[in-house]
Amino acid sequence: MKRKHLNYIGLISSVLFIVALLYNQFVPGMFRGIALALSLSFLLVLFIKKLPKFIIMILSVLLILTSTFLFYTQYSAERILDYFEKEVNVVSFIVLKSSPIENMEDAKGKFFGKLSIMEKDLVDHIVAEVKSDFGYNLNLLSYKENQDAVNALENGNIEVLILDDSIWEFLEDENPEFIKKVRVIHTISKEILKDDITKEVEVDKDSFVILISGIDIFGSINRRSRSDVNMLLVINPNKGQVLMVSLPRDLYVPLACKNNAYDKLTHSGIYGINCTVQTVEKFFDIDVNYYVRLNFTSFINIVDAMGGVSIYNEMAFVSSPDKVPFSKGDLHLDGILAYNYVRERKAYEGGDMQRIQNQQKVLTAMIKKVLSPLMFTKIERIVEITSRNIDTNISSNEISKLIKLQIEKGIDWEFQSAFLTGIDAYRQTYSMGNMNLYVVLHNADSLTALKQKIADVMRK
Repeated sequence: MKRKHLNYIGLISSVLFIVALLYNQFVPGMFRGIALALSLSFLLVLFIKKLPKFIIMILSVLLILTSTFLFYTQYSAERILDYFEKEVNVVSFIVLKSSPIENMEDAKGKFFGKLSIMEKDLVDHIVAEVKSDFGYNLNLLSYKENQDAVNALENGNIEVLILDDSIWEFLEDENPEFIKKVRVIHTISKEILKDDITKEVEVDKDSFVILISGIDIFGSINRRSRSDVNMLLVINPNKGQVLMVSLPRDLYVPLACKNNAYDKLTHSGIYGINCTVQTVEKFFDIDVNYYVRLNFTSFINIVDAMGGVSIYNEMAFVSSPDKVPFSKGDLHLDGILAYNYVRERKAYEGGDMQRIQNQQKVLTAMIKKVLSPLMFTKIERIVEITSRNIDTNISSNEISKLIKLQIEKGIDWEFQSAFLTGIDAYRQTYSMGNMNLYVVLHNADSLTALKQKIADVMRK
């Protein structure tokens, strides 16, 4: 190859490398300066001195390969997490299995029932969809109590019951015999635009709080559902500390989105992730800067994409209802095993408190594994999974800052665990009317201690 052509290749590879350095946000400032200086020096020497051809070729190939890596890692970071602007409410039209009604056409002229807590804009959407798709107006009866609506269907006072999927999930837990008696003839979905409640900070300089919300369904991440796992990550990048604070799913709290009506924390997810975030903010009197929302599908797929996680299990048990055995000692968990492990509570005397500790243990193992250099070999698979299975308002720019901070300082993060304690009780809830449900009433001293611990970690 002629020297002139080699010089052109060297020029192009150097310019490409400089562009890649400026595009990639992970390279620490000192290394960026050194790399730029070396690249410019190569350009200068290239046209002043006659370097051996093989040196020009080797350096050009190295610059091209490094540029490709820089472009790829930044592109991957920009795809790794996604923000879903809309949430989806799904409602089902159900009839008794013995009913002659097979579809919505058969239901014309029949009486439909719904719960009075169903939000007006959702009801209006359902009525309009039925009118548009099937050409008739709904004969709609409203019931304050969940059990009243169930009884109305069983007694024949209504022939079709319209249930939000979150209520359907509740019935699967609390009234499985009823679920066995019914079938779904139609579903309607409604998209809800989320307000942006992000409270941005300089994540590489300032302390910040992330709410982890785990919803108890499989499938699409943007569906509204109960928030089964609620955990705060309090992160101080200056001190290299991460405090994990878990809250009981049945914690009895005022819902910020429902004029402070009392309900289980898990039910806040029925009204969207913003309701959960604002409810937790009000309860702790803090700002939640960001949230990460995932479901069962997300969790299983992410653990598998990472190649599983390793934990130490203190007690042998068999999970319910899937009857998966877990031995005492060091365990390596794939996605399904990890899912069964973090969901189990009945096998423990401590019940939900032990489940919370197991969830923190697995999350810690996941975070530590993500921070290991070996994860670069799995980056494409992780990006592919997380971008489709996690909803978050953390921006790619903030992710880039955190990755850059880790590369630059190599922080050996200190993980601390804490959880809110309380007492068992039965109370009426906003979402389920006058029915007394199991709840957890928080311990005031525990809450005070947690607030102080959060403040201590966040302090510079």
